[in-house]
Amino acid sequence: ATGAIGRPLTARLLADGHEVTAMTRSPESARALGAQGVTAVVADAYDCVLIDTQGAVGPLQDAAALAADILVSPITPEILSAREFKDGTMELLDRLEPSSALGATLGPMKAVIYRQDRTTDARVIAAGIREDFIKLKGRVTVLETVVPHAKAYKEAATLRTPVHRHERKRDGATPSAYAVMHQLTWELIPSLEGTLVEPFSSRERVAMNTL
Repeated sequence: ATGAIGRPLTARLLADGHEVTAMTRSPESARALGAQGVTAVVADAYDCVLIDTQGAVGPLQDAAALAADILVSPITPEILSAREFKDGTMELLDRLEPSSALGATLGPMKAVIYRQDRTTDARVIAAGIREDFIKLKGRVTVLETVVPHAKAYKEAATLRTPVHRHERKRDGATPSAYAVMHQLTWELIPSLEGTLVEPFSSRERVAMNTL
């Protein structure tokens, strides 16, 4: 929050009347942020930081996109959603890619298909999305991991709990949220591949192997 992008972004958010919680690497910076009315968190030992922004175009979205190492955008396998995603993504890239001349390099854009059900229509549309983005010659890539349409994700959001904790295992062909979230993380951050969050106990592994 005290860098070239974080400093003006924090000031803009405060000026607009937002309550701001920011992360910084030193107690000194935290005290300086606190003097401005910012709730500061000191953290210097993390694998990644997620910045979630609203879909509306604006300075907050632009600043977050330019600060990110990887841009991840969800897309549902529906005709209208796919068209809006493609148009909006191209507008964002065209608007921000020139910023590289000022030293603010835009990271790679990754699209993740989510809420895909098991219907033929959804599979056909998802395949069409992949074909469309292949034509963009690497400006956007579609991740192999697909987040299925399953009630566990809505339940976890309602309960305000991470979905990988809410659904650790699942019967049937659809993979559990625990498995999907790990696959998604490993695809986005290959250096973490094989690392498990809250690994299964020996008893749970035996129970799963007997299913």
